[in-house]
Amino acid sequence: MDDFDEFLENMGIGLVDADLLSRDSSGMISDIIQKSEDILIPASPIYNPRAMKCPWTAMGGADALITNLAIRCDADYLATFDRGFKGLNSPYISTIIVPEVY
Repeated sequence: MDDFDEFLENMGIGLVDADLLSRDSSGMISDIIQKSEDILIPASPIYNPRAMKCPWTAMGGADALITNLAIRCDADYLATFDRGFKGLNSPYISTIIVPEVY
């Protein structure tokens, strides 16, 4: 486990508790779902002509929720393998599409 912790530290990866991020200062569940909608609505669909089934992909509700959680912990980037995140239009966070970078 020490190797894993060292890897996370060296890569600048932080682990946070999503349950804590989704609550307000009084401990009640916050407006995280509504704020996720603010991320989802301006997102653009992405066309991928090499896709096997449907050439169009877009962010979904879970994607917007994950993005909102990343913003709440002050992340600068969200690394993902999901090309649907390419449509993210947010002034608060940028995406790294791992297969395209590495």
